[in-house]
Amino acid sequence: MDLSGMAGAQQAVAVDTKLAYAEIDLGTLNPTNQTWTAPYSSDWAIAVEGFSKRSPDTSPPTAPQSLGGIAISKSQIDLTWQAASDPESGINKYLIYRDGTKVGESTTTSFSDLGLAENSTYAYEVSAVNGASLESKKSTPTSAATLADTTAPSIISGTTSGDPNKVTVAFSEPVEEASSENMSNYGVDNGVTISGASLASDLKTVVLTTSPHTDGVTYTLNVNNIRDRARTPNVIVANTQVTYSFAGQLVISNLTVDSGKAYEVVENGLQNGALAYIDRGYTLNDVPVSLPAATYIKTANDDKGLTGSSFITFDVNQNVTVYLAHDNRITTKPSWMVSFTDTGDDLVTTDSTLSIFAKVVSAGAVTLGGNEGGGNSMYSVIIIPQGTPLLAAPTGLTKVSPK
Repeated sequence: MDLSGMAGAQQAVAVDTKLAYAEIDLGTLNPTNQTWTAPYSSDWAIAVEGFSKRSPDTSPPTAPQSLGGIAISKSQIDLTWQAASDPESGINKYLIYRDGTKVGESTTTSFSDLGLAENSTYAYEVSAVNGASLESKKSTPTSAATLADTTAPSIISGTTSGDPNKVTVAFSEPVEEASSENMSNYGVDNGVTISGASLASDLKTVVLTTSPHTDGVTYTLNVNNIRDRARTPNVIVANTQVTYSFAGQLVISNLTVDSGKAYEVVENGLQNGALAYIDRGYTLNDVPVSLPAATYIKTANDDKGLTGSSFITFDVNQNVTVYLAHDNRITTKPSWMVSFTDTGDDLVTTDSTLSIFAKVVSAGAVTLGGNEGGGNSMYSVIIIPQGTPLLAAPTGLTKVSPK
């Protein structure tokens, strides 16, 4: 019998629960593990006087010691400390305070503080809470600063979507409104003039209003002086250039699917509320502003577990960027996706969040493999005319490793 929870030595008796009530005096038992041998086999109960009369814990634990913080990135600081102690009721958890405000709890002696501003200093304290919910004094404060953002913005793509008077420019990170909406920071060759620049709500996409483009002509967009939103702004490399072409209406033809299901091409239909699949009621819930009203292929969620490097094929009549929205719960991506680049954007449905990968494809046949998703959701396919890669061709996945 484990009697270690008693406040001290106590009187105890044994009772045979199958017979008329009678006690066997066990004498005084100390608060330790005890062994008693019954005189015969039966169902015995041991009654201990005052077993639960341990005095309540009224003393808070000691304060945590040696609190330290280290910057992991421009938005994360990791904290560690030495454990507090409480001999009566033990340590239940630790409370973490940033600049005097509680920001989290931990059951271990470490904590990661996320979502912080870059190049900023924060003051931290930690307290301990015992099993009686009593909080200790706070630790000696410590300060730590996030890393500075020293990366200049770059251009991910420049695209047109069938409108001869619009060019969509996607930057690698949020950019400053004043510089990104300054028309003089952009230039297009072949006689195209720019009459407007509008920064989208994602702060990474700028739509340029231009004079008409000519079908089939390749253009070069030249960009200067665009600043990011760092505390000390970084400026895009001078004369950053990206090429794109304008073509008329995108035509997707000869769509075939190995499963035999009737996938649907939805022209200019990528918007919140649209159906994501042909066989589910899940709808698009958060479409990136960089893909407004794009053409997409409505797939079948029942095909989510299929494999292979050739599952969907279709033809396009012009150069395009194929965006693949793949369930982010599938941490190991199919090997055929190695030529796709992670854009950092997500397509959110009422069922799941899909990470968006991109690949530039020339006019002609396009082949996509199986989802390899098991119990997760099938990917979605988005096609944008005349997509343009980064200044260098994509080198592979950046979010996860393929099989």
